[in-house]
Amino acid sequence: MVNGRHTREDLLTEEHLTTALDWLDQQTGWPDGAARAKLTAHLEHLDERRLRDRARLRRRVRRDQVARALAAYYAEAADGFRTYRVRCGPELLSTSLLTRPDWLGLSLPYGTAFNLTDTRSPRLPMDATGSRAAVEWLAEAVTGGHPTFNAPLYRMTGVDLGGDTVGAGFGAAEFVEYALSMRLLERELLDAIVDGRAVRPGALPLRDHYLPDRATVTHPSVRLCGGGPLALCAVARESDYVVLVRESENGRLTLVPQTFHEPATDFEEDVSVAATLRRELAEVLGEAPMAWLAEHPGRWRVECTGFGFELVSGDFAFASLIVVDDAGWWDGFGARLPSGLRAHSTRDPEGLAELLCDPGWSSEGLFALAEGLRRLSAVGGDRVRLPRLRPELG
Repeated sequence: MVNGRHTREDLLTEEHLTTALDWLDQQTGWPDGAARAKLTAHLEHLDERRLRDRARLRRRVRRDQVARALAAYYAEAADGFRTYRVRCGPELLSTSLLTRPDWLGLSLPYGTAFNLTDTRSPRLPMDATGSRAAVEWLAEAVTGGHPTFNAPLYRMTGVDLGGDTVGAGFGAAEFVEYALSMRLLERELLDAIVDGRAVRPGALPLRDHYLPDRATVTHPSVRLCGGGPLALCAVARESDYVVLVRESENGRLTLVPQTFHEPATDFEEDVSVAATLRRELAEVLGEAPMAWLAEHPGRWRVECTGFGFELVSGDFAFASLIVVDDAGWWDGFGARLPSGLRAHSTRDPEGLAELLCDPGWSSEGLFALAEGLRRLSAVGGDRVRLPRLRPELG
């Protein structure tokens, strides 16, 4: 590492990159070491300045551009599934999240109906286009000084929202498997939008291969389906709630908590989505605020408010609401929130409208925010005054 930045030599020898390259060799049937040789050869021709320029152009692509592009690609119907949109006052906010009417407006507890259905990592069919894109992505990461990340990951095999609680099945996977396959679809899509190329079946080879139609999107058992829960966290004060939002340096907005569904220690023991939400909330808030919640279990609750599949990479998204009904929590910890968190009052409809219309939201973030606010309005009484808010399916 030089001046706080990882050198190319460091990155080429780190453990997770080796794991990724070994996995590529296995998936493609290449001889041992072939993926590393291809990576080394590709690195010789990369222009770091050009890569930075391309990354900047990708970041400028707006959520509505992505939504329109994917609506064009997935134009065919699929058993009542449509993309989620929400009307906030006069504004119609589009997303690329695929859902259906009975998956919206939920108030389901996260019970125990989560099962580990398969402990084997998936075997992904990888053609020449996919393997080349994987090598290119790894080369860009190394050139940009970004270490490769890996960790155990849950992949969804099925979901059941037809009862009085949330049910889902999950299998085992590794993050590098997801990163070198499904996650590459976003890069391909953004490049097509930046270049002004058509976004349609036959024009995006990776998407055509991994996620070709809505039927594949909505049947997670036939593919590698990563994703996770995200929650609108609402904390009571004397006359309102505050909802917590995190803003990154580049203006991106996320809810707290928001994370991939992954095990902490054991695949079978940690399969509950609620466990992932609580663990991520503890990482954000810290030990003392979470200890208060643990000591007062009847004064806060977690519900699932909606579900869908994000079309960009096929990720599943459990929209959730975390409500702390006791104003004592805010009195004790509100002044000590971690830096980077913004608090918005639920009795400020103009401010909430501005928050909803902020272009910094991802599709799944906007979905969880809107569905969480709708549910909070139903249970929060006079503490909640929303702008005019109505979901639509496109």
